[in-house]
Amino acid sequence: MADTKNYYYIEGNTVREILPQEAPIEREHRRRHIDRQTKRNRQRAKALSAGNVLFMTLALAAVGMVAACYLHLQADVTEVKSDVVEMQSELITMQDTNDAYEKEIEASVSLTDIKKKAIKELGMTYPSADQIVYYSVDSQDYMQQYADIP
Repeated sequence: MADTKNYYYIEGNTVREILPQEAPIEREHRRRHIDRQTKRNRQRAKALSAGNVLFMTLALAAVGMVAACYLHLQADVTEVKSDVVEMQSELITMQDTNDAYEKEIEASVSLTDIKKKAIKELGMTYPSADQIVYYSVDSQDYMQQYADIP
């Protein structure tokens, strides 16, 4: 031990103990040992074990399956939305056609034709004077009926 210096440290509040000084050769040897150990630890950290590779592969497969399912559902939603839009336009077209047919039917039938058919073909007649019953209502909004009207 060529160059020995005394290094002190304080333990407690007043006691001093001398730390032994390492020789430069021992220090270099220890540094190399630590460097080799650090390199080995770094290499181990970089290297993947079979378990880690299997776990990462399974995790990647699971994420891929979830992504594929998500994309499939998105495609289904888009398809359903386009079907709804198509059906709504079809409904509007059908409603317009139905309204046109209804107006055509209303325009083609007149009340005089209905009256003629009812009287001639179906034998319907106008009511006679004794079949008509009139009643009056006071200024009230409703009427109570206690018996059937003849």
